[in-house]
Amino acid sequence: MSQRIRQVFPTVRKIAIQVTFTDADQASDMSWREYALTPEAEHPVKFGCPDRECISGGFDLSEAISEAIASNLTVTQGDLGCPGWAETAGGGKARCLVGLYYRLKIDYVAT
Repeated sequence: MSQRIRQVFPTVRKIAIQVTFTDADQASDMSWREYALTPEAEHPVKFGCPDRECISGGFDLSEAISEAIASNLTVTQGDLGCPGWAETAGGGKARCLVGLYYRLKIDYVAT
């Protein structure tokens, strides 16, 4: 069940997120997509896998955000691998090789 950012992280004013995706060759056009989460935004924070053939994939930034806030970080970055898969021509499954690089900038409420 989703909650609001303000419910989970009452000290946060805004979370700026930049993401870019890579493919199996770690190639990326490095065109970063930017998102701004206000206290009214939903938590957990998830992005779908851009590979249309990926099954049950996606990226959950909730843990990265939680860890950054628990450590009072204002800036952090990292990467995640997609946990999804695609069906192969022989009927098997192949792991999705899409990755996500992220940058977080967290603004806190003044105390």
